[in-house]
Amino acid sequence: MRREEGNANQDPPQKAKSRGLTNGVSDPKYSTAGRVNGRSLGRTNSITNGLASGLTNGLTNGLTNGLTNGLTNGGGATEGLRVTYSRRRVEGALTALRGRLMIVAALCAFILAVPYLLIYTFPPDEVAIDGYFLDWLDASVFVDTPDAENPDVSIAEYATKADSSSSYFYLKTDGQLFRGVDGGADGFYIFVDVDGSSSSGYSVRGLGADSLIILVGWDYRVVKQELYFFDHRIDSNDFAGFELSGNVDIAFREDRMELEAKGMLTHSSLVAICARHTDSQDDWSEVNFGTDGPSVRVLEDHNALPVLTGSTDEQMLTLELVSKGPGLKVLGLSFDVLGNLTAAQIKATKGMEVLGAGDAASVAFDAPLTLQNGDDVSIDVLVTFPPEAAAGTYGLKLNKSLGLITDASATITIESLQTGSLITHVLSAPEAITIDGAFADWDTRPMRTDPIGDVMLTMDAESAAENVDISAAKTSSLEDHAFFYLAVDGTMMAGARVPGDMARWAEIQQDSDIVSNITAAKYGADFAYVFVDTDFNQSTGFIIGGSETMIVVSGKAGVILSSKAYSYDGGSWIDARNVDAAIDAYQMEIGCSFEDLGITIDEAYALTFVAQDWRGCEDYLQGYLPAAIPSGFREFGGVILNEIFATQPNLFNDWVEIYNTGIETIDLSGWTIVVDDVVLYTYPEGTTIDPGELLLVEGLNTEKGYLFELFDDSAVLVDDVTIPLWNIKSFGRVGTPDDEYSTWEWMDPTPGDINIGQLAIPEFGDVIVPVSIVTIMFFAIMRRRRTANDRTETE
Repeated sequence: MRREEGNANQDPPQKAKSRGLTNGVSDPKYSTAGRVNGRSLGRTNSITNGLASGLTNGLTNGLTNGLTNGLTNGGGATEGLRVTYSRRRVEGALTALRGRLMIVAALCAFILAVPYLLIYTFPPDEVAIDGYFLDWLDASVFVDTPDAENPDVSIAEYATKADSSSSYFYLKTDGQLFRGVDGGADGFYIFVDVDGSSSSGYSVRGLGADSLIILVGWDYRVVKQELYFFDHRIDSNDFAGFELSGNVDIAFREDRMELEAKGMLTHSSLVAICARHTDSQDDWSEVNFGTDGPSVRVLEDHNALPVLTGSTDEQMLTLELVSKGPGLKVLGLSFDVLGNLTAAQIKATKGMEVLGAGDAASVAFDAPLTLQNGDDVSIDVLVTFPPEAAAGTYGLKLNKSLGLITDASATITIESLQTGSLITHVLSAPEAITIDGAFADWDTRPMRTDPIGDVMLTMDAESAAENVDISAAKTSSLEDHAFFYLAVDGTMMAGARVPGDMARWAEIQQDSDIVSNITAAKYGADFAYVFVDTDFNQSTGFIIGGSETMIVVSGKAGVILSSKAYSYDGGSWIDARNVDAAIDAYQMEIGCSFEDLGITIDEAYALTFVAQDWRGCEDYLQGYLPAAIPSGFREFGGVILNEIFATQPNLFNDWVEIYNTGIETIDLSGWTIVVDDVVLYTYPEGTTIDPGELLLVEGLNTEKGYLFELFDDSAVLVDDVTIPLWNIKSFGRVGTPDDEYSTWEWMDPTPGDINIGQLAIPEFGDVIVPVSIVTIMFFAIMRRRRTANDRTETE
């Protein structure tokens, strides 16, 4: 029904009702359009159109027609027109007309603005899920800095409200909601800690999430809008503890959305939001937030040196504070102390300004540090040790619940990164390995490196897996204990706070089971394995490395969840025993007794390191454990594998050359060359190599092997190298080429020795590139080949 001009008393709700029903019925598939146009026009347009159309049409048309026609006709400009060449002066009348028309235009603009001014001045208390976001004007809206690569999932604003029956959530991004560019999907995960307690519910970002809302869509459509509740009987680190409860109501328009879920929120509830697009990094709300009050995000950078001198004001960490919402005052800091030492003083500084100092585990500021909305403040934390302090370990991190002492209730979100050391050695690092989370004691151990970017991705894994990309491994032993070191290219034991790859119509995957009866739990966790071949026979035991014992460490969000040793018996892993393990941001150390590993002293055992994430992405690295033998230490400079040549298999034209880099003659009796874990050659009794001598062994069949290892007569690893694919050429380090096919392609052309008194340690880590076996199938193939060779030798 059209409104006739000048009729300001027509009933506006009729128009709103008509528009609402018409638009609502026009697209019955989605509730958004009906609710949006219907409810909004019913509440907003009825007021706007009623006042605006009635008053505007009445006053505008009335005054305009009256004044214009009266002045025009009266002035003879139209109906009083006469044909004459004389000018008629009506300047006074025209000036008055312009003034009156300006007044009329201003009055019309005012009338049009009144309804909107009223709504913005007195926004509705109740939230209507209609896609017109005026009911969020009085909410505490937190503003983020959009920083995701994909603007559609780059969070810009968020807020939450609640009434006696429902909870409401508002979110704005920097792009278009649920567009799903490049054939992908857009998703949003809203975690709600209903009771505000981190000790119950799913552990995520400092919250104990009791409920979860999952929204997924593409092509500007929402295909999933589900509400889940966490089963508190399930492990708090198990994402699979969320159980589907029902759906939520949602409305969105361009870059903003609002949604409603029944119940949930209380005054103490906290919320965190994760946005995700297919094959891209997650974007989290910068702070956890509630219905009101200030929120502060603390980025904790552990940047201490690996070894501190024990002097005054040594750097331990840097805190970056970002404030959102109402202002607050920070009164001090509270820490958890790591390591076995106690500092004499902890000091907090802001640039050159000393904020305060304290002892033990807290700092009280001399004057409150005021934070306003949007403030970004950096604080350095320094420590001083007592003069009589002995050597030991020390570290600091903010207490998760009381780390920031404030003058008012505030939501604190603590995130960590590491550009230095989390736990540091004070004065000096010990010679023996200690499982304490400080890693400087590993610096003198020989290192096996692994190429970066060689992780085997599963079919469903679209994103990179740097968190399980092994970069280095080390081993050590002492008396009756074995120690293992592992480093990754990403974050150690990062896991996934939100397991599942975002894809169109993709189901969330289940945990990968590399060891079926060991790794089934802890949805979203990362795993580290050490497989040990205790019987020196890779055709027996578990398929990986022929192992009879294994260590498994699982973790998530930088926290170790479990660390145990197992034995393989009857096709299953049994007899779990706890082992010591510690991690920082990118490395891990493990300690286990010889008894729990089933090994004995004075033997060298083949190892296989494996890193795996919850999707099944894996990386492998082989190594050796000299049990209670100081690997690499010799009373001579060191014998190295110097040059290797091979042609086609079974031609027996291959050769291996070794080189004595030391200053003494070495007895090679019983020494062995091993290729891909198969003994290739054993030096006869009485074989020696003089200082600087190059010794060649010919007539070999390497079967295109890759990993070459040299062991002495005590089965201690002396040197190892990994070569690229064969191409009828040799690969060498030093000396003069012995063959026309020779080429020089070792990773390091100048091997060196570090002299320690009369001993020397060959720098294995500088010249080797160990092979990574990237599938269990490869182990099966290798086992079958070795078994066949063993049978042939027996016959």
